[in-house]
Amino acid sequence: MATALQYTPVTREEVRTDLGRFLTLFTELEDRDGVMPMFSAAIDAEWHRLLDDPDAYGRFCDRHTGGARIGHRPLTGQGTVEWVPAYQERYGTLPPAWFADAAGTVDAAAYGAYLRTGTVVTGWDCSPIEGGDDTDTDDDGAAPRPSVRR
Repeated sequence: MATALQYTPVTREEVRTDLGRFLTLFTELEDRDGVMPMFSAAIDAEWHRLLDDPDAYGRFCDRHTGGARIGHRPLTGQGTVEWVPAYQERYGTLPPAWFADAAGTVDAAAYGAYLRTGTVVTGWDCSPIEGGDDTDTDDDGAAPRPSVRR
């Protein structure tokens, strides 16, 4: 009987790296209809921490978005996460942080299914929005658990 893969919890540094990549991709993708679902609870929780410190968030945006202030907005949805192929083309395979809860624990089954298929099908509850004045930090930072097409 095969045993399930176990992952060490992701670090804040890993999560911030991928938040930066996500926001960079948001500024570069033309064909996204203003929507780019954030499905990782770990990465979204770090995004909220940064948004709570406008100066730190401004410096983060300077490094990753060429100074564009990216807002945060509630957006509930479910389906295939369409930006994943663009991420893979630029950065490679999504790392485990994308499949971690707010505490950094990786959902090994969901990550393993993604590694087998290259596709993420899940729910989400927020998205970036152009313009840093439109940030919403009232939600709890928890995103729905990812699932992937098997």
